[in-house]
Amino acid sequence: MRLSWQFKVDNLNLSTSFTHFFQIKGSADHPLLTITAKRSDGLEALRINYGEQDTILGSVDWSKANDRWLQVDLEWRCNNQGYLKLVITDVENQDKLIEIDEPSLAMWQNIENDILGYKFGFYRKVKASIGDLDFKAGLESLEDKVRIGKITIEKF
Repeated sequence: MRLSWQFKVDNLNLSTSFTHFFQIKGSADHPLLTITAKRSDGLEALRINYGEQDTILGSVDWSKANDRWLQVDLEWRCNNQGYLKLVITDVENQDKLIEIDEPSLAMWQNIENDILGYKFGFYRKVKASIGDLDFKAGLESLEDKVRIGKITIEKF
């Protein structure tokens, strides 16, 4: 599959848990691949997470991604020995913020009965646990927006 799209996060504050903008997901509860952003240990970053362990395949400081139109070009092959290519570019200045080329990566969750799909959107968990008193810090806005446009989907 090959997907390309643009998205812009309008000055969004990040959760300490997760803020997802895209997922490849099969029948498992956990997504196979996620474009997400997170506030952790005082750092904020846009990340590409892979697999159940949320292995970080790439990341960029949130200040370089927030409030900018980003172009995502993603290509993958579904297979136990699949591959993944992903590039996120700042549309305005054409800077490549994240570039991933994994030539041998398991791109199935359950090869016998899985059908992978993808989700574009805005998924945010704002409270990590009941005892998390900081969970709302910076998340008071009711105007948070993610704009998505120019989606191209190609099967080859």
